[in-house]
Amino acid sequence: MTSSDGIPYLTPEIQLFYKARGLRPKDETDFAAVLPVLTEAQRHWLADALARVYGEHPWLSRTRAGTPARGQARAGGDSGGVSRSPG
Repeated sequence: MTSSDGIPYLTPEIQLFYKARGLRPKDETDFAAVLPVLTEAQRHWLADALARVYGEHPWLSRTRAGTPARGQARAGGDSGGVSRSPG
């Protein structure tokens, strides 16, 4: 994806997927901060990607349980589609 200024960026669920590999304290902090604002579709994508790649993962149960998202999908469409490849 790219910002309106043309700067490329990863959506939050994909960035968390990459961070899930190391499980550093700062990655756990990022996960805890971002999880509440992910849409249901984004949480579903992340849970599916974690399960496929890592099997059991410490974030998996929290991602599947999720927490109510504070907002709807971003303008321009829902970026949390599960059809996207994790890597």
